[in-house]
Parts: sequence; structure tokens; C-alpha cells
Amino acid sequence: MSVRFCSIAFAALSGCLDWNSLSSGSDAGASEAPPPAPCAAFVVAGDTHTCARFTNGSVQCWGDNRFGQLGSGDTAATHAFVPVNVTNASRLYLPTGVADISSDRAVFTCALDASGALSCWGDNRFGQLGDGTTEPHASPSIVKLPSVLRAAPGAGHVCAQVVSGDVYCWGTSNYGQSGNTAAQSLLPTKVEGLTEPIDGLVAGAYHTCAKAASGALYCWGANDHGQIGNVSLATSSSPVRVPHIEAISRVVAGAEHTCVIDTKGAIICFGDNRYGQLGAGDTQSHDEPVTVALPEAASQVYPGRTGTCALLTGGALYCWGGNANGELGTLSRDPVGVPTKAQRDVLSSGVTAASLGGAHACAVRSDGTAFCWGNTQYGQLGPNAGSPGVDPVSVFGTCHVGSE
Repeated sequence: MSVRFCSIAFAALSGCLDWNSLSSGSDAGASEAPPPAPCAAFVVAGDTHTCARFTNGSVQCWGDNRFGQLGSGDTAATHAFVPVNVTNASRLYLPTGVADISSDRAVFTCALDASGALSCWGDNRFGQLGDGTTEPHASPSIVKLPSVLRAAPGAGHVCAQVVSGDVYCWGTSNYGQSGNTAAQSLLPTKVEGLTEPIDGLVAGAYHTCAKAASGALYCWGANDHGQIGNVSLATSSSPVRVPHIEAISRVVAGAEHTCVIDTKGAIICFGDNRYGQLGAGDTQSHDEPVTVALPEAASQVYPGRTGTCALLTGGALYCWGGNANGELGTLSRDPVGVPTKAQRDVLSSGVTAASLGGAHACAVRSDGTAFCWGNTQYGQLGPNAGSPGVDPVSVFGTCHVGSE
């Protein structure tokens, strides 16, 4: 019988691993080579650490562990991939903070499993793990909520939509990002004022947005750069409908900017643009939406701390914004004001998913291989990376495709 493990990148089926074909033909008495690890399904980049979900459902994290955010059960530094005790993870969530990545505002992790259980671990100084305390957890801790549909972590707060359709937030809310006027909520608190059914939820460092099933967009929280899109710089602790945004299919949030994809594949962004992360060709922040000029329609958009990347329908990755660590994949560290195609072959085609973190980025290709590049101060590019660089580094090695 042929046993196969297939490579999936955000539900796109590609190559398969055939354990029998890999082990057949070995000499009797010879030690069998261990089977290769399953391919990456997706990789998520945070500020100072990275996590991956594999095609067999397992999760591993690597990089910074000072707050227990790798889920290893301790805070020991490590240069290895750390298995995390979560099963059947359907989503991984790593927040992105503001300022320098050493500000330690985004040093925790959350995972959503197939049953709807949301687990979080790592830093808990702001109550962002949702357990009613401010004590950190070095292992996954389940948030006490009904079945969760989706979640969104920020720099000290988390929001989640449960099966009833309601949205709950917890953690810090000094800018109203948790949807209430309290400075901090240690337990999930319902967000009032969402008057339409919601099918999308994202969080920036200090703001939160929800996509309505109708295609409308609601945002709340910090707005010093216009990131909640209410055509002002006024913060709001309750959801505000974003004008001029209609018929969107997806919403994402960077640290202090927000982007959407409309039903035609156009990317529209607003908020912080000090690093050119809106793709408008300038460095002026915009509290009204700006359409990004791309050569073809986008299927996904990935915002980070100071930059943004887009996956086009042809499989190429384009990026723009801050690039001090080479995280935009342009083989330089110069800022990029307009969308620019990633320069290495592994990023210029065949990309199925990507993630832009605080100062590094990662991508998964159609064959299940994963690459990361940019800052590796905390080992967030993986144990195989050397010094930080602009060249993508293979994280796990090659995924071998077997025969039927």
C-alpha cells in the first residue's frame, strides 16, 4: 500500500510524499534513512519569532523565546525547531508590534484548531492570553470562549469571533482597540456596535477591523495615522464604518495601516505611510483609501510592521514600504515606494502563501518548501540561516515528491 502525505499551502493541493518509494530498495541490515519531515502548509512571521503548520497537522515554532512564545513549556533560548502541543491547527496567529522589534510588544502566539478551540501562549503582561491573569504561559492555554471562527492578535490585545457571530476582545485597550472604554480587559468582552454579520477579523498593533459579509468594513481603536479609515485622526472605542470601502473580499492589518482587496483583486490601503507601506509612491500617511498600482489582480495581501507584500494571481510576490532588513525580498535594504517584484526565482513565481513580520518575511511555494529572509537577530529565519541577509533561506529543506 502506498502511503502519501500531500503538500498543502492554504488549501492549494500540490506535491506528495510517498514513504514507501523513499525507503524501497534499501539493503538488508542497512540502517533506514529517516523519512523527511512533512512539507509546510503555511508559515507565519511575527516580530521576533516564526511558526509553521505542516501538512500532517503538527506545529513548530522557532526564534525568540524570552516570553515562552515558542510554546516549549519554558523560556530557554534555543536554535532548534520547537514542536508545539496543539493538534489539528487550522490557523496560527502571530502579532506585529510597532517601533523597533526589540520593543517586545508582540511576543505571544495563538492557534485555532479544527474544533474551534483557541489557544494562546507567551507574553501576558496586558492580559492578552485571555485567562483572567497577567501571568505568562510557556505552553498553550485555551481561551474560555464558545467555538471560535477566527481570531486577530494585536500588540497586547486579541479579538475573536465565535460561532454565534459575536466578536469578543481582551487585553489592553488604551486606544479602544478592544472595543470598549476600559483600559484593560483580562477576560473576553463582547464588542458592541457591529450591526451586520461579520466574516473577517484582523488587528493591527493598536486597532482592529471587521469585514462584514456585505463587503462593508468596520474599524476601531488607534487612529493617529488614519488606520481606522474614518477620514479623521480621531480614535474610536466602538466600531466605525469606513467610508468609500464597499464590496471587499478580504481585509488585513499591518502595525498601523490597513489594506483590503476588493472583488476585482485591487488592493486599497490607508493609514501609516511613513515608510511607503501604502504603496502610494509617497511617505505621507493617508486617512482615506489609496489604490495600489499592481500589474495584475492580487489574491492575497500581507502587511507587516513597516511594509506590505501582495501575492498576485500569477504566483509572483510584490512588496513595498520599509526595507531596513531586506524583508521585502528586493535583494537590497533600500525602501520601496511602489510595488516591486521580489527578485529571487523562489519568490518571483510559484508562491502560494507568504507572511511579513516585524523585520523578516517568509513564503511557502507550491511544492511545500518554505523560505525566510530579513532580520535574524532572534533566530527567526530558522536554524539553517547564517547572518541576516536579503537572500531567502530554505527553512526546512526540499520536500521530495514521490511516485504513486
